[in-house]
Amino acid sequence: MFPQYDSGQEVSENQLLAALRFVTSLEHLRQQQPLLTYQTELEDPDQEAHLEAQRQLRAIELTLKALIARAWPDRASLNHYLKQHFGPDRLRQWLKQGEDQHALEGMLFSELALMVVDKKLFARHYVRIFNDASALTLFAESRTTLRMFLDDCRLARNEVIARQPLTSAQLMLLNVQYQQIVRPIQRAYAEKRTRVNPASFLLADERELRQFWETARLKDRQAGGR
Repeated sequence: MFPQYDSGQEVSENQLLAALRFVTSLEHLRQQQPLLTYQTELEDPDQEAHLEAQRQLRAIELTLKALIARAWPDRASLNHYLKQHFGPDRLRQWLKQGEDQHALEGMLFSELALMVVDKKLFARHYVRIFNDASALTLFAESRTTLRMFLDDCRLARNEVIARQPLTSAQLMLLNVQYQQIVRPIQRAYAEKRTRVNPASFLLADERELRQFWETARLKDRQAGGR
């Protein structure tokens, strides 16, 4: 299922991403159709691989929050935008569920992702950060690639919330996508073009990790499992 070359030519990241996305889509189809019995497991992942995936998903979410917070440093302006575009009821729900009455803390992962990959918001706030030829080139636009990768992360995140182990293909896909998502931001941080440092969000011990996912599961239940 994965691209191979007899000449020993290295597989590019985009070729690997395309292959892994194909395999994980087959796994999703197999979940929906029990009569399908094809095998997609590459290896049996150990516990540390699952913990690292949880750290990566946590880091991506915290990075999204940090990017949005930098784009909207004034909380009142952020709340005004959210009220205009999502409605007062949704804003009240976010404020109620969020820690310290902060809307971003009450938002679901998919909602945070939308605040970054929205066409107008991306052009206004984030295009300079993600304008990096070394990452997010699987599709024609970096914004489209980021949107697709974040949706893949959402699916993996849903598995973690449901306490389901990720497959080896899902773990590999997440690892490559994590690197592609944070690489442009990390470079922008190194070049002092942003104050968001994704590497700092990857540092989490098991207690912090457990607390993060307990909060995520609670938020998911409050949202009706969306």
